Amino acid sequence: MNAHATTDRTDADTAPRRTEADTAPRVPWLWLLAPLFASAATRDLWAPDEPRYAQVGKEIFERADPIVMHLCGEVYPNKPPLVFALAGLFGRFTGWSELAMRLPTIAAIAVTAWLTLRFARRFWGESEARWSAAIYLTTAMSFWNGGRVQLDPLLGVLCFGAVTLLDEPARDERDARRRARWAGVLAGLGVLVKGPVSFLFIALPLVVWRYSVGERGGKRAGARSTRGAVEGWLLALAIPLAWAIAAIVREPSLLDEFLFKQHVGQTMDGTRHPAPFWFHFAVQPAWILPWTFAFVAGLGLAWRSWRTKRGGGADDEGLTRAAGWFVATLLLFSCFTSKRDLSLLPVYPAVGMVAARWLVTAIRAGRPSRAVSVPSALLLALVGVALAVAPHFQDELAARTSSPLPEFGFRAHFAGGALAALALAALVQAWRGRLRSWAERLTLAFALGTSVIALCMFPPINPGKSARELASWVAARPERPTSVPIWGAQPEGFAFYGIPASGTDDDAGARALEAALDREGASFLAVVEARRFEKLAPELRERLVELQRRSLSSRTMVVVGRRVE
Repeated sequence: MNAHATTDRTDADTAPRRTEADTAPRVPWLWLLAPLFASAATRDLWAPDEPRYAQVGKEIFERADPIVMHLCGEVYPNKPPLVFALAGLFGRFTGWSELAMRLPTIAAIAVTAWLTLRFARRFWGESEARWSAAIYLTTAMSFWNGGRVQLDPLLGVLCFGAVTLLDEPARDERDARRRARWAGVLAGLGVLVKGPVSFLFIALPLVVWRYSVGERGGKRAGARSTRGAVEGWLLALAIPLAWAIAAIVREPSLLDEFLFKQHVGQTMDGTRHPAPFWFHFAVQPAWILPWTFAFVAGLGLAWRSWRTKRGGGADDEGLTRAAGWFVATLLLFSCFTSKRDLSLLPVYPAVGMVAARWLVTAIRAGRPSRAVSVPSALLLALVGVALAVAPHFQDELAARTSSPLPEFGFRAHFAGGALAALALAALVQAWRGRLRSWAERLTLAFALGTSVIALCMFPPINPGKSARELASWVAARPERPTSVPIWGAQPEGFAFYGIPASGTDDDAGARALEAALDREGASFLAVVEARRFEKLAPELRERLVELQRRSLSSRTMVVVGRRVE
């Protein structure tokens, strides 16, 4: 009987003959990058982050200045330059293609999946390793953020790479020194992505593993190098300091930003992205879908393993490490006042490993585990059904969101129906107790379903989420202003798509319009949020004429020009 025939029985029937060939996924994990490419190829730059990051990268090459970041002509002190420089490099030689600028992020996700596979293989077998990579790639978090110009995927791969170098046993002192130096380089580059939080993502798992898991069983036994550790720390500090010092010399105002206002200051003062302690406990389960139930089951398995160790028995060290890594990061980031859901993306390899270990353990034990498999597939199927029927409730949904929705029509029927059908195939296998077949079909349902969703549904969303169409309309006007004030929306999306946009805050908006009107004369153009435009002083309104009105995200934007007498 061939290997495929065994999958037609229940896991309980075939449990005694389970081998690596019977438990490993038959879907190559590299294929699971397809949704990221579909997403990256069909989305314009969507607010809030992508237009800003892409425009900063674009201005690096337009100004030939990789040291001091600029956004719409103003100094941009908020983030270090590495992601912007990489995105700008790929965009520079492709006519500022959004897909090309997103390739570094996709590459970071792919390398992270490979590192996850290697890490899992070290503690378990090939089955857990391949499932770990597959599950990591098919979480909602990886899909949504892996096809965008984003900081956290690159931060995650650099930090995980450094952790792997430091945690794997070294052959001798020379190898330990080499590993420490390269870990320092990766840590320093991580700081150039998002600041000192890089050190936190590297140190936290190592500390947790050292003091809660220990170094038993030879998993971390190996040579050490004090000299290598010192050199690694020096490299980790020297790389970002070299850039920071050069930037401060060029722009002295950055000293106050780097030392007090950015990174640690933003994290602790809570003025940006404030959220309660339980925020991550509420949002992360949705981002782990469709593997949330498997991950929770894996955490339960890890808890039992840790209790066994505490009682003097042998534990599942790899599982305890992965679960401890995720839980410690979750708790620490919950203590910060400022929170964003994607801040935990760098720890999602642990999600893949915990869920994969539970899955392979259950398959080998012959357990059908319907309490996990059935709701996982059913929930994904319900998401597909909801998408398929959404066009029939277009008016009700628009009223609830207080903004017009795209006309999806048959696109939503097809995309939602495809996802639902694929998820129902997984549900059938779950109900029959064929756990491996369920997991394979759930993986394919998510990968193929999200790819179809990206191809069918993202293009109609673009006009309402991206400034491309409105910026193109403004750029095609006969007026040729030297600067176009943007009031009520962020200017970077307009700037990226080809108009000389400049932002203004609420207090100075009317004055900025009046100044631009006097300066530009007949060439004057501006883009103003409708409510702000309607509240302008009558004498200023009389000098303006409305040229165009369009929806952008939840706002209505008005293009205004100079009224001709």
